[in-house]
Amino acid sequence: MRSALLIKYGTKYQSLLPLCPKRLMIHCIVSSHDLRHAINIKKQRVRNVVRFVMNIPLASSVLQGTLTVDITFVPSSSDFRRIDVKFQKCQLTLSKIPLNISIPLGFIGPTGWLRTTYVDQDLRITRGHKGSVFLLLRKSQK
Repeated sequence: MRSALLIKYGTKYQSLLPLCPKRLMIHCIVSSHDLRHAINIKKQRVRNVVRFVMNIPLASSVLQGTLTVDITFVPSSSDFRRIDVKFQKCQLTLSKIPLNISIPLGFIGPTGWLRTTYVDQDLRITRGHKGSVFLLLRKSQK
């Protein structure tokens, strides 16, 4: 069994990143309160921000926090529907514990790619280099 941080939005759970120690063999269940993607095409940057509440079963405790990931991207020269991405910084903030961890990834940052397989006015379907599929809905402008 692999420990993972699970993000819930809608009725779907997605593994985001390993967080709980593997020796505990538990899953931290996280409900996302707010998931935002800020995309700056001119600067070729993306900022993903997830605000969450984490239930830790063994500690009978609940923590609130924010996970922010900064990413840069460049269009692929070989495929017009693909972008090459590089993770620049990851920041974790927890509210009950005075914890604010910022990890600059810089030149050692993980890299990958995203390829858009479908796009219209409201929906984008994208596949990642590790087989992930992302369904993104545009927020209503009303």
